[in-house]
Amino acid sequence: MNDFCLFCFIDQNVDQFSDARRRAQRLLEYCDRLDERKCPQKPSVLSDVYSRLGNAYLELGDYNKSLEFHSKDLKLAESKQLDERISRALDNLGRVYARSGQFPQAIQVWERKIPLATSALEKAWLFHEIGQCHFGLGLF
Repeated sequence: MNDFCLFCFIDQNVDQFSDARRRAQRLLEYCDRLDERKCPQKPSVLSDVYSRLGNAYLELGDYNKSLEFHSKDLKLAESKQLDERISRALDNLGRVYARSGQFPQAIQVWERKIPLATSALEKAWLFHEIGQCHFGLGLF
């Protein structure tokens, strides 16, 4: 299963987002059939697949589908207390909101992510992105 996730990731890195979306969708269908008692890593894998699908849809310009999958990633990560995945989902949601011009929502999500930042560089990046949103709103 990890090899399949790797292929989805590689596809996204070479701008083959449609193919990455199809592969991730097939993996999602497979994961849905898994019994969590027999496959305890199912929540982590599902979270990763949701993230990959959200990123693929973002690059394909389908912001609603991207938000749908990144929101599923966040909800699952929160329910299983997967802190790194919570941080990733918040980051991705902010990116979708910003790219689609929904700056107040991007600001809200990224502000929620600040306490989860693990380095000064990550915090600086968040403040930069939040500043860009304020600039986009004409609040400077």
